[in-house]
Amino acid sequence: MTGGAIDFEPSGATASSMSITNSTFTGNSTTATGSGIESAGGAIAFDPFFQDAPVTLLNDTITGNTTSGDPAVSGDGGGGLDIDADAPGTHVTATNTIISGNKAKGGAVANDCDASLHSDHSLEFQSSSCGLDMSGSPMLGSLADNGGPTKTIALMSGSAAIDVGDPAQCPPTDQRGFGRPDDASSACDIGAFELGAKPPSSSAPSSPPPPFVPPGSVILPGTPAQPGVGGLTFTVTFHFNPDGSVTVIISVPGPGQVTAQDANGQTLRAAAARRHRRKRRSRPRIRRATATATHAGPVQLTLRLTAAGRKVLRQRGKVPVTVLVTFKPISGTPTTKTFAVTFKKPARRHR
Repeated sequence: MTGGAIDFEPSGATASSMSITNSTFTGNSTTATGSGIESAGGAIAFDPFFQDAPVTLLNDTITGNTTSGDPAVSGDGGGGLDIDADAPGTHVTATNTIISGNKAKGGAVANDCDASLHSDHSLEFQSSSCGLDMSGSPMLGSLADNGGPTKTIALMSGSAAIDVGDPAQCPPTDQRGFGRPDDASSACDIGAFELGAKPPSSSAPSSPPPPFVPPGSVILPGTPAQPGVGGLTFTVTFHFNPDGSVTVIISVPGPGQVTAQDANGQTLRAAAARRHRRKRRSRPRIRRATATATHAGPVQLTLRLTAAGRKVLRQRGKVPVTVLVTFKPISGTPTTKTFAVTFKKPARRHR
C-alpha cells in the first residue's frame, strides 16, 4: 500500500500535475497487507507512469506519519513521502515546507522520504532522506485548534522554521487564513503555520435586519438628522398590537439611548379634577419606554398605557397621546421630537 493520505499515480500520455499548499499531513500510515506488497509513503505517494507529472509542495507541514515498509528494501520506506525516482519525468519540489518526524518500519526508524526531492527553503530534522536544503528542529506542537477552519500544528518559540521561508514564494496567508508574514520581517515561516500571525481583521459588525413591520403599520416621516451631530432621524413606524399596546420603530443615526414618554403628562386635566373644577397635575397616560441603540439604524419600543391611561380608555374608548422621543447619543447633545398616536380598545375576540 502506498500513500496513506494521497496516492498520486497519473498514467497515460496526458500531462498532469499536482500542487499542495498550506496543508498539514499527520497521523497517516501505510501497512503492507501481504508478502511482497509494497508499503511506502505514510502521507503521500508520487508514482506517475509514462508522463511528465510535476508535483509542488508549498508551505506544508508533513510530520508524524508512518509506514510499515523498511527503507532498506527497494520500493519501501518513506514515512512521509514515497517518491518513485525511476518513473520518467518525476520531479517533486518542496518549497517552504517541513518534512520531519516521520517514521518507517512501523515507527522504529526515522525516515521522511524514500528518495530525494528538489528543495527550496525546506526543512527536515533527524533524517536526511529527503535531501532538503535546510536542517534543524522545527519544534512542532501537537495537532490542535489554533484558529481557522481546520486543526493545525503550531511552531514553538525557537523553532528553526521561523522567519526563514523564501519571501518570493510565501503565500499571503497560512492554513488558518492568518496573514503572512506575521510582522515586518520580509520572510514567512516554513510550514503551514505562521507563528504570531493575526487573524483576518474582522469587518465592521453588520447591522441586524430591521424589526418586522406588520401589515397595517403607519409611517410618519420627519426631518432627517445630520450625520455626526447626534440628531434623531425622525422616521416613526408604529403598529397597533392585539393587546392594546403600540410598537414604535424609530431610526437613530448612531449609538445612544432612546426614551419615549407622555409629552403632556404633567399638564393634562384628569376627568375627576374637571368635575371639581380645579386644576390638577395629571399622571402620564403611557409608561416611559427606553431602548439602547448600539449602532445606527432602527430601534424598537413598545408603548403601553398606564393605569390613568387605561381609565381614560375605558371612559372614552380611545386615548390620544403626544409622545416625546428623546435620543441621547454617547457623545453630543440630546435631541427631542414628538409625534401623536391614539390608543384604541383592542378588538374583542369571538369565541
